[in-house]
Amino acid sequence: MSGFFGDGNGPQPPKILRSPVEQAGIFHQLCAQSTPLTLTFSDRSQRFLTYMATINKQEHKLALDELVPEAGQRLLSRGEPFRIDVYLDGVHVHWKSPAAVPFLNQHKGYTVAWFDFPEEVIYHQKRSAFRARTLGDEPVQLFLGGTGPDIVLQGQVADLSATGCKAHIAQPVPPLQPGQMFDDCKIVFPGGQVSLAVEVRHIKSDEDNSCTTLGLKFLHLDGMSQRTIERYVNHLQREARRRQEGELF
Repeated sequence: MSGFFGDGNGPQPPKILRSPVEQAGIFHQLCAQSTPLTLTFSDRSQRFLTYMATINKQEHKLALDELVPEAGQRLLSRGEPFRIDVYLDGVHVHWKSPAAVPFLNQHKGYTVAWFDFPEEVIYHQKRSAFRARTLGDEPVQLFLGGTGPDIVLQGQVADLSATGCKAHIAQPVPPLQPGQMFDDCKIVFPGGQVSLAVEVRHIKSDEDNSCTTLGLKFLHLDGMSQRTIERYVNHLQREARRRQEGELF
């Protein structure tokens, strides 16, 4: 099976994100991580630096911080079309904004320029992180919460990488959308656990909704959680090789 649930490690084709929910998930990360954005105006070679200051999910609008060098601010304010490029967790993300005079106001003491969400965002993961299948005799549990006061989902992690996982939820699951985030996710490994936020990337349910498979992307990992996950992925790789060698002899 290809895509997020696949086992391949080769380059992935670009994904075109047109849903405001999916786009908001990307823009939220850019805000939270204060990731620098490279802005170039159409027919101009000079590059400018900016940041995603904030977003308005309800109105599908994003706010860009002041440009550096300052000369770019004049071009932005008069509505010249531009393109944004950024690398987010190793993934190339880019989009274009047509000619439009932005609405300017103050945000946390700085002038920001408001634009509509783009028609599409290109999300290009050129290299896949290695995905390791979990072991039947070492179950890895997953708990999801944070999208509502009564929503708590429990499941089993089927495979795992440094950037995300696939999980089976053997219970009725409320309607979910790609791009939806869970702020309170807990993954329990044999001998340890990590708490983190995740974004729903893919959803597949049985006909009777008795089991749902979720593709989840990890968000805002701190250093300790990242190392815990990477160590367990390495353990799964070693154990898989050991068991394969044992079957040969």
